[in-house]
Amino acid sequence: MQAEDRLPEFEASAIDEDAPAEVIEKLRQLPYFRQAYDFDGMLPAEFSRFAAFAATANEFAAATRRTVDFVARALESARSQAA
Repeated sequence: MQAEDRLPEFEASAIDEDAPAEVIEKLRQLPYFRQAYDFDGMLPAEFSRFAAFAATANEFAAATRRTVDFVARALESARSQAA
C-alpha cells in the first residue's frame, strides 16, 4: 500500500495482453512454473496434488464451510426469534 501512488493506473483490458516474452522465459527457469504453464507440464491426475491448486481448493472449501455455518446459525436464530 505504501507504493500505491507509484503504480500505473488500472487497465481493465490488461488481462487480454500476453506477458512479455522475457518475463515468461525468466519464469520458465522455475520447474514449478513450467509444470503449471506448459500444456503438457503435468498429467491430469497430478493437477489435484499441485500445491497452488490444493491450496486454493482448501481455502474455497473452508470459506464454503464458514458460509454454510453462518447461514445455519442465522436460520436457527430466526427460528428462535419467531417462536
